[in-house]
Amino acid sequence: MNKTPTKTIKGPCYIERGAAKFQVKGNVTLAFINDTSDVESALAGKIGKILEAQRAEAKFTPLEFSRLEDLFPFINWVFGDSVISKNKEPLKIYSRGEGNAANVIELPTSIMISFSALSLGSKTDPLGEFTILCLPDFSKSLKDPEALCKETVVANGWNPPSLVSANILRLPFFGMLKSSTEEIAFDFEDGASVEFNITLSDDSTARTGLFDKLVDAIEVSAKFKCKNISEANWRKIAKLYGFANLGDFIGGGSSPDLIIRGAKAGDYEFTIRSAEPDGERQLIFSRTENRFGELTFVSTASDVESKFSIGLAEADYVFGQGAQG
Repeated sequence: MNKTPTKTIKGPCYIERGAAKFQVKGNVTLAFINDTSDVESALAGKIGKILEAQRAEAKFTPLEFSRLEDLFPFINWVFGDSVISKNKEPLKIYSRGEGNAANVIELPTSIMISFSALSLGSKTDPLGEFTILCLPDFSKSLKDPEALCKETVVANGWNPPSLVSANILRLPFFGMLKSSTEEIAFDFEDGASVEFNITLSDDSTARTGLFDKLVDAIEVSAKFKCKNISEANWRKIAKLYGFANLGDFIGGGSSPDLIIRGAKAGDYEFTIRSAEPDGERQLIFSRTENRFGELTFVSTASDVESKFSIGLAEADYVFGQGAQG
């Protein structure tokens, strides 16, 4: 694999993916990548390379967004999906030129392939780096300089959109394990981190090289430390012991949902479906430290159903009283 020099597009800049728009924190890095294989001769050894595929990758950290869901399109993906059919959009990167001109880089086909964790709390930056994969326009020859990337200068084209600040995620979120028969609410010591591990495989042809990505697996997990919860309820949600026999089946869509939300109606509400505690669970016996160690919950929903959703709380929530109204 041979990478051409990376192009760093210095801020201020913003991104358009179809109808989705993102204001960028810092710079956008655009790397052009040639996938090649070596050509070898029995007499001369390595004598050259064959171009097998061409693509680009854009990396950025969003500061503002049109809709939060636009950053996480995998919430509508399931096992085996073609990402191109679910998520294909043209990509435009705008940076400010002289006066009110805009330098515009256009890439014909883009898909989101790597996603930042969500840091939910009032003390941390909520979003990190995302990666967008860009593929050529296969109706054109790769020798056409505009097959993969087109650069233009648009007079009076610098018009940054009015977007939603990522700081709207700096809320005092709390958590809740909710089933059809019970809900247990709790505060977080320092917020919660929701992490996404999306496994994609290449789909290619001899004519085009890489032309799509297929969904192999979607993993969603959350990490946090509980506060304002009784030890009995903590032991219950952590499934510390006494909840199953060896060989019992756990999860598979039958577990409670983990909900992370703000206290007010209209605040963001995130749901990890069929969430089960995973890994080590600690009780800490200390005069100064929190009694309850960090918990990790993972979605045990199957790969053919949605594991994570983004919504808005429908009603205020008061601890000890539940949802209001």
